[in-house]
Order: sequence, then structure tokens, then C-alpha cells
Amino acid sequence: MARSVTSRLHAIIALIRESQSRAWLEADLTMSQMKTLLIIGEARGIAMGAVAERLGVGLPTVSQVVDRMVRAGFVDRCQDPRDRRVARCTLTAEGQRLYDRVVTIALRRVEAWIAQLDDEALVALDTGLEALIAASTPARTSMPPAPELRSPPQP
Repeated sequence: MARSVTSRLHAIIALIRESQSRAWLEADLTMSQMKTLLIIGEARGIAMGAVAERLGVGLPTVSQVVDRMVRAGFVDRCQDPRDRRVARCTLTAEGQRLYDRVVTIALRRVEAWIAQLDDEALVALDTGLEALIAASTPARTSMPPAPELRSPPQP
């Protein structure tokens, strides 16, 4: 049963990625830039060091990626007013539009699938997702705390 559920989750994730990939491809970003945009979009004003940590690369590598994204108009970088040694990143209006478009595409697709379910299926899905979230809690507590995450945009 666990193998069947895992297989179904992989299928759903693949369908979501398929809808998101078109928006990413239209943006003409490298994989490093896409990952960086996603990280910065999830955490407002994230420190460059935190971006490097999440990507698993060094600060010089992230600095180069962010420099290119600043020149492309997707990211703003500024000094932390409390600690001038820390550079913080935020999305520009253009970067935010791209981030929102990718997130919104995925959410709308999932919402459309959910809207097709009857009440019995919704209850079963809700129960299953609740159990999956509960099972993930120990894994989340062993991870470093994430900065403040934004709620997805409302259509």
C-alpha cells in the first residue's frame, strides 16, 4: 500500500512540475537562478548566507548568481540596516510576478483537481494529507528553522 501511495504522489508531483516548467522555461533562467528565485521568493529579505546554505554552495557562488539576477531585474540586494556585513535579497516586481505565476499555476491546477472530488473523496484526501503532515513533523523539527514564509498569492 505504501508503494502505491508513493507512486501516486510522484505522479501528482510530476503533473504539478509539468505545469510549472512552462513558466520557468519562458523566464529563460539557469537552474541556479531558478532555485535562487524560489528561495528568495519564499523568504522575504533572506540573507545571502542563508541562500547559499539552502543551495548547498559557497557565498561567492551565490553572489555571482544574485549579481546576474540583479542585472536581469529579478532581484534586489541591500545591506541589512542592523548588520552592514549582511546582504539581504528580495524579489523585484518582475521577480515577484514570475514567482507568483509559477506558484499560482501549480495552485490553480491542484484546486481544479480538488474541485472535481465528491465529499467522500475530499474527506478521505483531507484525512490522508493530515496524516502525511503529522508524519513529516519529526523530519521538519530536525531541519534548521526556515525564515518567515509567505502565503501563496490569492487568485
